[in-house]
Amino acid sequence: MTNPNKYGAYYIKAVTFLIDKIEKGYVNNCSDRGGETKYGISKKSFHNTDIANLTKAKAIDLYYKRYWLKTKCDKFEYKLAYILFDGAVHSGPRNSIRWLQRSLNNLGAQLQVDGKLGDKTTAEVYNYPIDAIISGIIAEREKFLYRLCMRKKDQRANLLGWLDRMANIVIHVNRNSPDGIE
Repeated sequence: MTNPNKYGAYYIKAVTFLIDKIEKGYVNNCSDRGGETKYGISKKSFHNTDIANLTKAKAIDLYYKRYWLKTKCDKFEYKLAYILFDGAVHSGPRNSIRWLQRSLNNLGAQLQVDGKLGDKTTAEVYNYPIDAIISGIIAEREKFLYRLCMRKKDQRANLLGWLDRMANIVIHVNRNSPDGIE
């Protein structure tokens, strides 16, 4: 069992859903550019990690350091935190933050879309309805994935799975109580 005091309740809830419902166990799919993967931790992103023998506890720690902290998810309510976290895991922290910035700009903010989550971006989050921000992030992420598949034809086989993933995360965050802890 993972110690919620080490990471915080939101993170434990997020990473548990990610590992148990989205990423699951070991795969080595030739069409996945990440290569060998376990619990969603890929050899491409973590080249010094023994993927085949990766423990769930180690995966939880890697996710926390590489994705949760870099997208400053602890600053936001669970719904937005999970959307940012999953986007960071799937496409990198900078892309996830860019989608947030574009979403906020589409709602009226005037942010530089630089993939850096600074004070201005964080402050703008509190100026708009969370569901509108999340809808904008999802739309930006979908555009990113469609464009990726247009540029890299070998990735087209993954598109439906990626869209299904996004549908599942939207269902997940919308089933949770407002503060994210059931």
